[in-house]
Amino acid sequence: MSKVINKDFGAQIVRLRLEKKMTQAGLAKLAGIHVTFLSGVEKGQRNISIDTAQKIASALGVQISELFFQDKGQFARKRIATPINFVKLGGTWDMQVTADGLIGDGQLDDKRFADVEGETGHSEAALVGELERLFTETKSLHTALDKHLPWVPEISSLIYGNFYPIFSGDSSHYRTAVMAPAVSYLLKRATQEPDKQLVAGMGTDTVDILLPYLDVFLFDRSDIYPILVSGANLSFREENSDAPKNFHDLAQATHLPLQPGAYYIFDRTIFKGGDIVKIDPSEHPTTIEGMTTFFAPQRTHARVGVLETGNIRREEHVGMRGPVIGYSAQELFEAMNAVLTVNLGDMPDIDSAVQQMQNAKAIVVVSHALGNVPYPIRHAAIDAAKAGKLVINVSRTLMGDTNERYYVSLGSANERELKGTEYHIIAGGRLSNRTAKSLLVRAVLEGRDQMSANVLVEQYKARTF
Repeated sequence: MSKVINKDFGAQIVRLRLEKKMTQAGLAKLAGIHVTFLSGVEKGQRNISIDTAQKIASALGVQISELFFQDKGQFARKRIATPINFVKLGGTWDMQVTADGLIGDGQLDDKRFADVEGETGHSEAALVGELERLFTETKSLHTALDKHLPWVPEISSLIYGNFYPIFSGDSSHYRTAVMAPAVSYLLKRATQEPDKQLVAGMGTDTVDILLPYLDVFLFDRSDIYPILVSGANLSFREENSDAPKNFHDLAQATHLPLQPGAYYIFDRTIFKGGDIVKIDPSEHPTTIEGMTTFFAPQRTHARVGVLETGNIRREEHVGMRGPVIGYSAQELFEAMNAVLTVNLGDMPDIDSAVQQMQNAKAIVVVSHALGNVPYPIRHAAIDAAKAGKLVINVSRTLMGDTNERYYVSLGSANERELKGTEYHIIAGGRLSNRTAKSLLVRAVLEGRDQMSANVLVEQYKARTF
């Protein structure tokens, strides 16, 4: 597990430690952590994982929940339902079971979506604008969420708010032309109404492609509650469906003190939006480390039940609010298309890849193992960097990383061909290629140069890993 909780509870650790007449060294020893690390946590200078928080709580002899309260009176306060906006984004969880198979059901379902594609002449660019209009014009249906999600246990005691059915089709329809208006809609709604947590139901097919965009745009926005998403392998209408459990956990997660960003809640696990991989298309029974369907390669996940003991306080947003993220669907669509991904794991035609790199505005090079690339790709990446383009290097392996160990590693170009110049190839390190692309899309939209884009990437890696 890694960093999924906030770090604004150092003062509470100090208070509890002093109450129990413990020194920093004594607490650190009992918790099995270094005293320097504990000192940084208490000062609010170090991030902390849920695992480490649990060790500190155990050493203090308190429930982990108590670390998130300023006084014991708050700890005893009854949990209050969270105000939210619920957005329906399609997927299996809400599909109708028919003789012809599962099919979306709603105002923009599979059948209506096919009509919209036809009305736009099957033009992806035209589809972007039409979907943005349809999404924006979608009205909330009712404030009582249990009218729309009656199959979710305890929903009324956990959350309340508005229900927006912007899309009801199969999530396999998602591609750049659908992703751009969906991301635009979600970012605008999250930042326009920061006092309401945004939660969504989506299909499992493409959640690991959409969530990195949301995570990348919101990871440094502490004034915005994180966006929480869930889905299911079975429709709630099917026998033994996993939807009720997953969406109950989704509602419950609104009460957890999570860091800014985006999260996927599935199978009793909270996945960080920038570190999620769909591992099992057949959905059963394959697992990796006991996890079905989804996996977090960099361990940035936590079990939902870790913070269930006691009543969890949500962090309140104070101070100035940041600007609304108001990128249009068309702007996002163009930026997404401007970022080229060259995945060497797909064994692309090298000549074609080089030509595409010459024409691209920004480039993600998904290299072999530790950053190694063939010479033509290396030279093309260096030329692109010298032209001022944004180039980032990540590994194609599941738990990838990049370094400068090998002569043919792309990262070594910064110390050789690009040394002493103003140009730079960004080291993606352990980022997935989807998260790397999301970061470059944000950098393109914000007009960042190589150095400021590198700062964004490093900030994201430090916050996430």
